[in-house]
Amino acid sequence: MTSFRVDSEAVLNAHGAIQNTMSRIESEAASLKSQLVALQGAWSGQAAMAFQSVVGDWTATQLRVEQSLGAIAQALGQAGRQYADVELANARMFTG
Repeated sequence: MTSFRVDSEAVLNAHGAIQNTMSRIESEAASLKSQLVALQGAWSGQAAMAFQSVVGDWTATQLRVEQSLGAIAQALGQAGRQYADVELANARMFTG
């Protein structure tokens, strides 16, 4: 038989903290992206093309990070709510 202990409030708090962190990261990434895009227009040639490629790679990586954090936040939110709901349902079984 499996034994476990979960602090559903801590899980839900982590969900909220991750969402807040995601918002900050998205804001900073958008600011950086606008700076990089503006810089792309500052020159042309092979170096500029290489720079654009690196910016494209960074953008793709940033998107994957945001998607991963979103998936983690969603899973934590769902798990926290489910643990809290199950605990409440179990408590109700004993209170009539």
